[in-house]
Amino acid sequence: MARIATARARAGNIGLAWLMLGPLPLFFNASAAAQVASPPPVKAPAKTASKAPASCAKVFFYDEDPNNAAAKLRGFRFDLAGACARVTGSLDNTYQNDLAVNITDGTSNNPTSTYTATAKANLDTSRKTSLGTLTTNTMLQWQKSTNDGTQNGNATVQSLYGSLAGVTVGYTNSLIDFWGGDFQFLATTSSESVGLVSYEHAILDNVKLAVAAESGLPSASQSAKGIQGLDTTSPDATARLRYYHDSGATLHLSGLLRRADFPATHASPAYSKTGWATNIGVSAPFRMFGNDTFSVQFDYAVNAVQTLGTAADIRQAEQYAIGPTRGWDIVASINHPWTATLESNAFVSYVAVDVDAPHAKPSARSTRLAANIYWRPIDHLRLGAEIGWVHAKINADGLEGLPFSKLDGFVGFLSARLEF
Repeated sequence: MARIATARARAGNIGLAWLMLGPLPLFFNASAAAQVASPPPVKAPAKTASKAPASCAKVFFYDEDPNNAAAKLRGFRFDLAGACARVTGSLDNTYQNDLAVNITDGTSNNPTSTYTATAKANLDTSRKTSLGTLTTNTMLQWQKSTNDGTQNGNATVQSLYGSLAGVTVGYTNSLIDFWGGDFQFLATTSSESVGLVSYEHAILDNVKLAVAAESGLPSASQSAKGIQGLDTTSPDATARLRYYHDSGATLHLSGLLRRADFPATHASPAYSKTGWATNIGVSAPFRMFGNDTFSVQFDYAVNAVQTLGTAADIRQAEQYAIGPTRGWDIVASINHPWTATLESNAFVSYVAVDVDAPHAKPSARSTRLAANIYWRPIDHLRLGAEIGWVHAKINADGLEGLPFSKLDGFVGFLSARLEF
């Protein structure tokens, strides 16, 4: 389909382009893609491991299916002061190459190719209490890219939260995040992680309602730094309603309310306006061509365009906002398993953003397509290839100094992932 940057950035024309399309939008870069976009493993069937400690008996974590007893559970399990603990992780290597770029009225400064190495380690725990099951998750990440400006890479905390009796506190997916880590593409991502305090309650057998106070909208700093980049100076109120069908279909409805702050310019002092966003998403089995899954998301946002589209569309948008915004998007994807070890994914997205600047009414439009194939030749190893395309246009409405007026580009990825 990860927020708020509080820097009161200059209100220049170049900043306007970043507001509407993020960095030169050739899918940002491989390091950001590897950071959050590596597809999660398929849910492991849930046969209890013979050597699991007593505290782990009949314990199933969020990525395990208790209704499928065909294979072992994931990771290494052990007893942690009476709780069932599990360690999992992955090692990723991603190569990105910008195959072709055509820019009108501008010059690309993107690297031709990028190598990114990423290591992740997860610690999950589950403990029975008088109030219910207490679960926690911690994810640590190290990442090194050929163009990240560091010698030893960056270590970050990408997830840290606990849940008990419907209450979740910590750093995890926003309530408005429809995809929740299931967006299986390297060209771009849709992850939206925040600091939050939320409460979820089952109002019917298959319907859950959740409300939360969240830290803010997505920002590039937070995407790169994880919890270390968290900013709580402009929190949001969010709500979500989800319906789960026995067939595997999911209906997601969510909304967001915030105060949007705009920096002072030579023409006006700093001011604030109400911001809001609404989201509807559907994911369902699609049996026409096999055991496929089809997902689609639609959003509309006022002074909250950071919630639109994918991360490549509007990264760092809040930093460069020079006026109120409106926008909408649609993102759709399909997953097709060819065999037990081979699968493909494809997605299309369209994002439209309009800006009410002091002396102009600029706008931006972007369309993205991507398709990939993943092969698992042996357990715990996934190899992948992907190609993506972007078409983006900016209508400057008389403003000068923008980095481009039109961009078309193709990018390719090769990836290898080792899971444990």
